[in-house]
Amino acid sequence: MGTVLMTHAVPQLYSAYSVIIGESNDGTVGSETQSFVQQIKYYCHNCRTSFTVWHQYRGGYYYGGHGFGNFIVYCPHCGHRHENLEGRHNIYAFTRAEYYTPECAPLAMEIILTENERGFTLKLKAPTLVIRQENEFSQRLINQFGTRFEKFSFDVKSRRATYSISSSNDRATIKQYELGNPFDVSLDQDSLLRQLRADNLSELSRDGTIALLRTLRDGIRKKWRKVHGYDIGSLFVGHGKANGRLLFPLMNLAFRLQFPDAPNLPLYLRDGNTAVGVAKKRCLMTDDAMAAYASAAKDRKSQNSVLAVIKAFRLPDEPQVRRLITNNFFVAPELSTIYEIAGYNSGYAMTIYQLMQDLILPQNYAYCTEYRYPNELYDLLLELKDHYPVASLIALLRRNDWHQVIDIKRMLDRLVAERKPDAWRVKLKNLHDWLVTALKEQEEKGYRLAVPEHIQRRLAMQLDSIKFFLPEHTDVLASASDELHNCVRTYRSRVASGSCYIVLMADDKGKLVACLEVAGGQLVQAKLKHNRYVSSDPVINKAVIDWCAKAKIKIATKDVSAPEKPLELERIA
Repeated sequence: MGTVLMTHAVPQLYSAYSVIIGESNDGTVGSETQSFVQQIKYYCHNCRTSFTVWHQYRGGYYYGGHGFGNFIVYCPHCGHRHENLEGRHNIYAFTRAEYYTPECAPLAMEIILTENERGFTLKLKAPTLVIRQENEFSQRLINQFGTRFEKFSFDVKSRRATYSISSSNDRATIKQYELGNPFDVSLDQDSLLRQLRADNLSELSRDGTIALLRTLRDGIRKKWRKVHGYDIGSLFVGHGKANGRLLFPLMNLAFRLQFPDAPNLPLYLRDGNTAVGVAKKRCLMTDDAMAAYASAAKDRKSQNSVLAVIKAFRLPDEPQVRRLITNNFFVAPELSTIYEIAGYNSGYAMTIYQLMQDLILPQNYAYCTEYRYPNELYDLLLELKDHYPVASLIALLRRNDWHQVIDIKRMLDRLVAERKPDAWRVKLKNLHDWLVTALKEQEEKGYRLAVPEHIQRRLAMQLDSIKFFLPEHTDVLASASDELHNCVRTYRSRVASGSCYIVLMADDKGKLVACLEVAGGQLVQAKLKHNRYVSSDPVINKAVIDWCAKAKIKIATKDVSAPEKPLELERIA
């Protein structure tokens, strides 16, 4: 069981809980005319009753807890004041209330910190509220109460941390995984500790949360010195605003257990899922890269995290590589890509690295603002290295013209496969201008749309009297655009690059009836003639739904009146 070091109770996180249950486009509520309104159901934590309020849409903000803006709601039963003000958010807004995947919100929390022979355990017990559909066919919402149990285990001796969830109805573990990968946002999505925010806690609760974290942090540092014989160093990081006061510091503790001599996590990773997604692009943090870091972390006996990462990424153990990883622990995927481009010539590799920083840094290194993601540029260099010497690639980068280099990448993506051999015969310094001319000729003549065979087999089919087929030439797209009176002719470069697929629907007489767009394994557009939604034609709408089910395509558009129960789906490769 271990010794209890501290117990921290948070008797209340929010005073009310809300969910959208209806909306009106005509905006008429009583005698008042609104532009747009939503009906919000509230659950008052003070008197344990529910009530509904209509909220007006004003200037881009919903005044109902489901957007920004300051507002106050009074419970009609007990008169309690519920606030959503700057620095004081006491209303929890549910984003969904589905039957299959209802959202869980904490009513209160009790956190117990214990110490054992191997390390420390943080246990969370939280009574919860779920607002969900009564059943899969009903629109009636019910309040469902339960209890959530979470456990964070920090095993200092074996240098690993784990997280698990269980419920009051079934004490068996629902979910469990190892912590330490800061690019994995699972913990941010799973743990209720993200609700321990500065703007919804009392001063007493905030002080207790800070004291709890300090006790855990100091305890791990002390036990590390006792078990491993040296000081792990400071474990303090700021918590940020996105995921509460505890989650990012706890992730940092798990990360430092894996990499004890690495610096603490950079602050740009603390700002929520969007910031982490941007950082993954900036750091080239693919699944393979994360697997390499996980492999380095499993080298529990190593005291040198930098050497473990160098080994995992198969980088040369050289002073400049060690220095770069020491200064920026997550630069290894980028260095691995650069060494591949440079043919593992260290001189070329360091030159490319510095030139790349000169191209990227004028934006923002950490947050990768706007469009300067280096992955596009590296993809281009990986393609060019098979056709041009490394010295030519370096000369291209020395021009320090981001826009021209990215233009080459995007024009090569639009160039049809048959013309690629012609491109490689052009000198690299002239490639940009040659591509401009080649693409102009290509657009004027039209070209074949080479859709992969496995996509053809999956998406092309006959369902009753409706034929689903993929155009194989830009002329077919142009004809479809004229017949259906839409702009699908402009999608030809996207289809050629594989970023989306166009599926045409024809009746038993060969007449086109609809045009579908599939991207990322999802149906994102489904239009009839003159860009009308297919949902306006029940026969075509049903055919599209049947096609999606058979092709295993997720319906991700309001163009289709989708079935009640979601489908199990897979992505198009």
